[in-house]
Amino acid sequence: MPLFSIVMPCYNAERFLPAALDSVLAQSFRDWECVCTDDGSTDATGGILNDYATRDPRFRVIHQRNGGEGPARNAALDIITGEWFLFLDADDIMNPELLSGLSVNVHEHPSADLFVFKTVAFSESHNMVWPSYVDDSTEYDCRKTLPLPVVGMGVWLGAYSRRKYRHLRFGTLKIGADLVFVSKCMGYVDKAVVTSIVGVGYRIVSTSMSHMERSPSMVLDTIDFRKEVLDNLASTGKVLPVTYVRSALNQWFEATPSFFASRPMSGEWRTVWEHWLASLDSATVLPFLSIWQRFVVRTIRVTRSRLLVWLLCVFPHRLKCLGVHR
Repeated sequence: MPLFSIVMPCYNAERFLPAALDSVLAQSFRDWECVCTDDGSTDATGGILNDYATRDPRFRVIHQRNGGEGPARNAALDIITGEWFLFLDADDIMNPELLSGLSVNVHEHPSADLFVFKTVAFSESHNMVWPSYVDDSTEYDCRKTLPLPVVGMGVWLGAYSRRKYRHLRFGTLKIGADLVFVSKCMGYVDKAVVTSIVGVGYRIVSTSMSHMERSPSMVLDTIDFRKEVLDNLASTGKVLPVTYVRSALNQWFEATPSFFASRPMSGEWRTVWEHWLASLDSATVLPFLSIWQRFVVRTIRVTRSRLLVWLLCVFPHRLKCLGVHR
């Protein structure tokens, strides 16, 4: 049984996939497995994965029909064997010292069930230069309070204890499923260690899902994932950092309506509007809403006015984007 399992969903990733796989091969710590899911790719992705698996048995490949990033990760989670698991996207790369640094932390913090590391963004026109490894970490007791570096982490910036989190799975949302997974973890984490390791290089790709124009279906997913994250965090019963809660609520009450408040209210966008209004029905039970936010929710639910949404939600958000603060 390896110490680390790396979960990698792959879909039409032939352009950057070899660099991602090579970064796994380059790990100075050798006790790992990498489970890659070919999610119905129509390019050379499947062949590339098979080639690496033939050359190194630590690569394991699953081929399945296209189902999305969440189901692709779930397929890998079903068969991993490592004591700890990590996530790597097929267009990103790992610091060659990541697993080595994590192994040191696992030894020094035997009671921890989650390790958090850092990322650095890079583009195709720049070669990655990794900073020197510095073994500096902070341990947090998360049984009652969730610190910002933990609750605000990205799913690909953690090493998760398989014993503690093996039952958790991703949903089918096309956007935000990673944040929902992290919010689920927050209900189970007891002790987390935030390290100074820069572990992952995040490749900036203009055609990635996070950079695509928002369609009605993607906005529906955005509404659902933001609400699910808030519901999951509320159900933990733990104290949350004020800055994180304020940001998460602002995204739901301000940024989400901005996708459709100024569009013609017909067809699919009317469905989006009605879905967002419906999502507010249970919002008032969230324990961390401010008095102002409760007022906004109740007022919008009663009036169902687009103009009021603009005045209360979208207009202040646009002012902040312009550098005008309330």
